[in-house]
Amino acid sequence: MIKKILFIVLINFKLFELISQDTQFSQFFSSRLYTNPAFAGSNFCPNLSSSYRNQWPSLGQSYVSYYASYDQYADAIKGAFGFYVLSDNQGNNVFQSLNIAAIYTYIFKISYKYRVRMAIQGAFVQNKINGNKMIFNDMIDPNQGIIYQTSENTNFSPNNLIDFSTGIILNSKKHFFGIAVKHIAEYNISEQKEKIPLKFTVHYGTKIDFDLNDRKNIDFSLSPNIIFEQQHNNQILNYGLYISRKKITSGIWIKHNLKFNFDSAVFLLGFILKKIKLSYSYDLTLSKLRWNTGGSHEISFSFQMNCIEKIRKQNTIKCPSF
Repeated sequence: MIKKILFIVLINFKLFELISQDTQFSQFFSSRLYTNPAFAGSNFCPNLSSSYRNQWPSLGQSYVSYYASYDQYADAIKGAFGFYVLSDNQGNNVFQSLNIAAIYTYIFKISYKYRVRMAIQGAFVQNKINGNKMIFNDMIDPNQGIIYQTSENTNFSPNNLIDFSTGIILNSKKHFFGIAVKHIAEYNISEQKEKIPLKFTVHYGTKIDFDLNDRKNIDFSLSPNIIFEQQHNNQILNYGLYISRKKITSGIWIKHNLKFNFDSAVFLLGFILKKIKLSYSYDLTLSKLRWNTGGSHEISFSFQMNCIEKIRKQNTIKCPSF
């Protein structure tokens, strides 16, 4: 109980610092429009995706996020479009954020092997702080816990705003390299004029297929990837490997900053059932909080609809499924 009280108090003291950072997903390519808007239409067939993430559940629903998206290629607009909705709840719903984004991606060839995908994203964002669920230090008795009424102001008005992001991806059939920039306007998120700082994402991935029996059939494939993210003074390097064989994919990722302070190791298992993909990942906390957080759980689901096979073969990015 005391640990949870101290954690909630910490959230209150650092609330605006915490909410100035973006939601973190571990299954980057299940929520790929969130990773980089230029991934819109990367499968070219119409695609529905959703993700659920519960971070640090032992601390009492500290960070819970929901994500859903739709995207597809459209020849009439010389590119692709997509939409996603992201709902983020922090500190047991003390802070709530809703993000509704629309994306357009223009696609063009620069050679026989390479294509460029350039995206622009506009989003409606609403941030709310529930003062009635906050615990302030003047509410806590050292011996009896939370027994007092606070003298702090607990009435916070919702903050509505428009946010813009952009992204670019260079890809061939086997390789892809991308850069995304979020929060171009560096907008205010509260009456205290706290801002969401620019977020930069740089990523690279490839796919290596193996035909062990020389039968012109892919026995299994490896997909190594690396993703670097920076937002304000926070930097994190994510790198990992997916191994796919038939309908099963497994993966492992490592997360740490540039000073090699390790955050977590991520373990993933995914299944493909015809047009449906389902995956689960667990973040094993490696930081000093590892015995108190309960790790992080993430579940993703996607459904790919039918499309023109000729278009799909010519333009699909071979990025991981999960």
